[in-house]
This record gives sequence, C-alpha cells and structure tokens, in this order.
Amino acid sequence: MEAAGRRYIIHPSRTDEVTIWNLSDVHYLNKACAVNRLKRDIAVIRDDPYSFWLSVGDMMEWIAPNERRFDPEIVPDWVPVSAYANLGQYCIDQAKLLFKDIWHKCLGWGIGNHELWWEIRESQQGLNRRMCEDLGVAYLGYSSMFDIVFVRIPGHASYPVLAQKVPRKYTREAFRVHTFHGAGAAQTEGAKKIRLVRTMRNVNADLIFMGHLHSKMTHERVVLAANPMATKIIEGNVQQGCVCGSYLKTYTQGDITYAEVRGYDPTALGMVYIKVKPQGRKVTAGT
Repeated sequence: MEAAGRRYIIHPSRTDEVTIWNLSDVHYLNKACAVNRLKRDIAVIRDDPYSFWLSVGDMMEWIAPNERRFDPEIVPDWVPVSAYANLGQYCIDQAKLLFKDIWHKCLGWGIGNHELWWEIRESQQGLNRRMCEDLGVAYLGYSSMFDIVFVRIPGHASYPVLAQKVPRKYTREAFRVHTFHGAGAAQTEGAKKIRLVRTMRNVNADLIFMGHLHSKMTHERVVLAANPMATKIIEGNVQQGCVCGSYLKTYTQGDITYAEVRGYDPTALGMVYIKVKPQGRKVTAGT
C-alpha cells in the first residue's frame, strides 16, 4: 500500500463543486476495448475545468505471447509485431500517448492485477512507478491512501487547478482518499456490492475508489458519532465509495473473448465519479 501524500486543489468560490472520475480497467491493446467510448470520456475530463481523475489500474492488457491467456485474434490490427519485443515499454509508451491531454489533471495512477503480475513475471517491478515519476504523477500502487485538500483562494484562477503547495492562511477542506484496484471474481451485483462495502468498512477514508469488477456502482456509508460532550448522537463521517466500469467489452462480434468463454455478464462501460463540494463537505457519487 502507498501512503501517497497530498494533492492541493485551489478553487475560487464557495459554490465550486469538483468531479473526480474513476477512469480504470481500460484493457487497452485488446480488440474488445471500447476505444471510441474511452476517447469520448477522456474528452469529458479534458474539456471540463471542474473535472479531475485517477486510475486504479488494468489500463493496458499486459498479456504476452508466452502466456496461456494470449490470443492473437484479440490483438488490434494496428499493434505491430515488434511491440512484443518489449511489451512493457510499449504499454508505457501507449499510456503516455493515450492520456496526454489529461495527465495534468491526474490525481494518481494505480496498478491492477494485469500490471502487477506482468511486472513480477517479467522482473520489471517499478515500471509503472517510473512512468509516474517521469510524468510528475503520484503513484498509487495496488492500493493507497492520500489526501485531497481543497483550498479556496478568491481571484487565484477562474476554475479549480492542481498545485504542489499553498500558503496556510487560506480556507481549506481535506478529504482522505482510499484507492484499491479490487479483488475476487464476484459475478452478481449483490456480491460486487458486498466487496465494495467490505473495503469501505476497512478504511478510515472519505472517498473510496475501486475497480476490477467491471461494474458501475456507488455506495454511501454513514458512521454514527456523538457531539463533543457526548450528550447527543449525531451523524458522523459519511463515506462515498464507487466501483468503476470498464472499457473491455464482454462480447465482440467476430471474435471469441475470454469473458465470452467464461459467460460473464455484459460489461458496464465507462467511468464513475464522486463529486465534492468543499463548502459544507457535500459529497455525492454517480455513474
């Protein structure tokens, strides 16, 4: 797990509301990847000044010809054979290119089971971490904790911007974030929701971002508390959790995918978001 520090978002107004997108489980370099949908969602983040994003992994397919799961029929026609001479670096180069328009809005880059096992199997541990260092993006590993600190500075900019540090004199609200790629092979919606709720109960965080399950879902969890004198029961911290969808289609016409053979449900394509309004600490999630 990574203790990934703090991100500062400077914003000008009390009414500002920021959207944090969970853009994960892309599985780029697989023919079943919904590339047009992906590029449309990237444009949403790029064009909205109030949008930021993070990833919890499985961004590339990371499957080499020497693996049992490899199927040349699901490799896109535009991927050259030479890519498999150094697939790790090719995936990194593709990631840099694919998200080039939104790296400056990235709150952190995590890895999933695809990246993790590739790095271990090929003795390339740290490949994604080094990419993050090159780009100046926080590395989130397989799971992480970090803070997003919203700092209101009237007149600093006309919309929210990321900053490395800010003067202490300004009004600020901090939100603790937990990211986790996810685990398990749950297929029913109930089992997937249980996995999300279990993760939320295990961490002291305000915003929880998960992936892996290829379903789009959100959950709000309220913790009971008492006032400072313990004379009144009140609503305590409110957690918002979300599981992102995916861009890997379960069924692709003319090709046989691994998910089709396993009989998986059709994938919920796209991103999931958590909206944060620092004034009043209002947090909502949606798809």
